[in-house]
Amino acid sequence: MLYPSQEFVNNFVDKFLYLKPILKEHIEDYDEILPHVFLGEIAKWCVANYKNSSQENVQQIFEYIEQTFKNGGEEIQELISVSFLENLSNQNEDERKILKYLGPELLSEFKKINKI
Repeated sequence: MLYPSQEFVNNFVDKFLYLKPILKEHIEDYDEILPHVFLGEIAKWCVANYKNSSQENVQQIFEYIEQTFKNGGEEIQELISVSFLENLSNQNEDERKILKYLGPELLSEFKKINKI
């Protein structure tokens, strides 16, 4: 039986098939799905790719995470807050331009985390 956070990761990768190699490498490294670690890896992938041809993909990922955060339970909201948004907090000023993709719910949570 999968935990909601593991189910989220599976659904997430099923929706964005181009992320499957990241999940495959993740499982090879950890022998299982560690949702917090994986979502941190996705945040880093987004930062690395938002300026290039993957910009539309990054925007779609942010939209999906926004909806999941808005409609998800407490465990999923915590996963997104701690593992995705906090990883976005650790970027330099240029990389923080990615924050323009945050929807209202994620932006509010990001500001709360960072006491903005």
